[in-house]
Amino acid sequence: MKKQDDKLPHHPHTKFFEAAFSNETVAYDFITQILPKAFVKNLILDDLKIIKGSFLTKDLSRRMADVLYECTYGNNKQTVRIQFLMEHKSVPEPFPYFQFLTYQLEIWRKQKLEDQPLTPIIPILFYHGEKNWNRRKFEDMFELVDQHLRPYLPSFEYYLVDLSKYSDEQILNLKHSFLINALLTFKHYRQKSYILEKIELIFSLTLKKHEWNLYESQFRYITWNHEFSAIEQQEIINKVQEPVKNTIMSTYEALIQKGEKIGIEKGIEKGEKKGIEKTIRETVIRMDEKGLDLETISSCFNISKERVKEILKNKA
Repeated sequence: MKKQDDKLPHHPHTKFFEAAFSNETVAYDFITQILPKAFVKNLILDDLKIIKGSFLTKDLSRRMADVLYECTYGNNKQTVRIQFLMEHKSVPEPFPYFQFLTYQLEIWRKQKLEDQPLTPIIPILFYHGEKNWNRRKFEDMFELVDQHLRPYLPSFEYYLVDLSKYSDEQILNLKHSFLINALLTFKHYRQKSYILEKIELIFSLTLKKHEWNLYESQFRYITWNHEFSAIEQQEIINKVQEPVKNTIMSTYEALIQKGEKIGIEKGIEKGEKKGIEKTIRETVIRMDEKGLDLETISSCFNISKERVKEILKNKA
């Protein structure tokens, strides 16, 4: 896995989480299929909205995904605005309450300043790590709290979505949408062999044309977690269908242009000849069609300009 500071505001875990769960279909499917039925039945999901704009402080933005939903709750006689605060974790944390409470207070403070009614907030913690999540209460953060002190402490719960408790079969039996892609990707993000073996499932075709950018976010997340050799890259490309195939090729090109060799040189060094030539040839042609010059293309692949010219000359 590539090294990166987990405290960066745009950590790949966070970027993919925000991209996936900010999709309206994913949000709807997550709420209706994952959250408790007794709670969901009181939601008026026709009013479901994804809130744009961050409520995170600079410090919180280093640790939390900023995905916020708003929905009407209740019957015709009384409705309450419900906001879903979602945070993801890849490693256990004893007390996530501080982060939730800080975010809640920031939302309520803004509502008060704007003379809006305060809304209940449902914190949802999305966990996709390997270690067991040991759930503890807010009051456990304090020592020597007895029944006389307990009433003076904040008291609230969060809803835990622990992917380790969901089998692949359970995930695949969900409604066919990008929620399945996202959950499988997060659950197996450390397992390169699983990704290569199940790449068709992970990239199942579930999105409409205007949503295809989610496939790119998904693939960027996977390539951040793993380095693929040229043969493995070609294996992925051969297995997936359009439009995913086109998206992956375009993403490879973008990574190359940023100076990331995406394993091609490593594959050559290891003597993995099969499939490498095809990968280089196809990508060189696509880069040329997009208007990149010979210097850029040759430097990306560490091949001579003459080699590039030869590929382009024989592309037909």
